[in-house]
Amino acid sequence: MKNRAVIVGASGLVGSHLLELLLKNDLFEEIRSFSRKKLNIIHPRLLQFEINFDSLNDYSDLFSGNIMFCCIGTTIKKAGSKQNFQHIDYEIPVRLAQIAAQNHFDTFVVISSLGANSNSSNFYLKTKGKMQQFVENQNIPRKIFIQPSLLLGKRVEFRFGERFGEIALRTFGFLLIGRMRKYRAIRARNVAQAMVNISLDNNIFGVIPSDTLEKIADIH
Repeated sequence: MKNRAVIVGASGLVGSHLLELLLKNDLFEEIRSFSRKKLNIIHPRLLQFEINFDSLNDYSDLFSGNIMFCCIGTTIKKAGSKQNFQHIDYEIPVRLAQIAAQNHFDTFVVISSLGANSNSSNFYLKTKGKMQQFVENQNIPRKIFIQPSLLLGKRVEFRFGERFGEIALRTFGFLLIGRMRKYRAIRARNVAQAMVNISLDNNIFGVIPSDTLEKIADIH
């Protein structure tokens, strides 16, 4: 069966790898990418749409396919405020989930965060948890919540906190074993590969923690 995928956030760290992998995979006959600015990529199976994320309803008819990947995400620091962060990491993903439901998508794959919990005292994790909770209640046959640990990879912008954490986890990650293994840093490309593999396996759904993503990424 050939698939038609929608990817939102293809310019990001995971999203850029995901788009590359989708374009290399013949099981996807069409990939629609939605972003604020078109990417400098030309491919016969790629359709690009330049949109205003504040007016998603205006483009809802363009979201066509059976698998939707949501790779939208930021940090509170980069967003500039909790309000802006909530708009990007909650409001946009939940609206995309609503569009996926109304346009009869079979699968919705969204990047969340390890530790996401709607009851958390941490604003970041609480926002991610509330997003998951909302998406879970949408009428989409299969919902998958990707929960990576610290992402390894070259970002366009420099993030000191993440860079410091990356060095620490690269150095001491081997100490994280058993239940703590999921906190090991993970390469963004491995997350993307896992997302592709998961999207093609109807038996996988629900929350996928970081250590499981590593295992699934190896199955290709």
